[in-house]
Amino acid sequence: MASREASIVQGCIDEAHLWGAWVQKFHGSKWTSRGIPDLLICMWGLLIAVECKKPGAEPTASQRLVHARIRRAGGTVIVAHSRAELRTSLVELAVRMNRRVPPKAAA
Repeated sequence: MASREASIVQGCIDEAHLWGAWVQKFHGSKWTSRGIPDLLICMWGLLIAVECKKPGAEPTASQRLVHARIRRAGGTVIVAHSRAELRTSLVELAVRMNRRVPPKAAA
C-alpha cells in the first residue's frame, strides 16, 4: 500500500472511531484472500466493509468480486478515497437508518 493510501486508511480509522465504531484493519499476507477490504467497521449492528483508495484509483477485479459477495450476503461496502468521503457515506447511511450522527462527525 502506498503511503498516500496509508494516510487515507488512517483517516478512515480515525473517522470510524468518532462514530463509536469497532474497526479492524486487514493487512495483506499470504494467508489473506485476495480482494479483502482494507477495513471492517462494526456499528449499529452492521458490519461495513471499507475499501480505501487513492484519489482516482478504483477497486481491482478481485476487490470488486469480494464487494459483490459481501453485498449479496446483505453487507454494506463503501469505497472511500478520503476520510471526508467515508464521513459522507456514513452520514447517508445514518439518515437511511434513522441513526444519530455524532456531533464531531457532522463537522
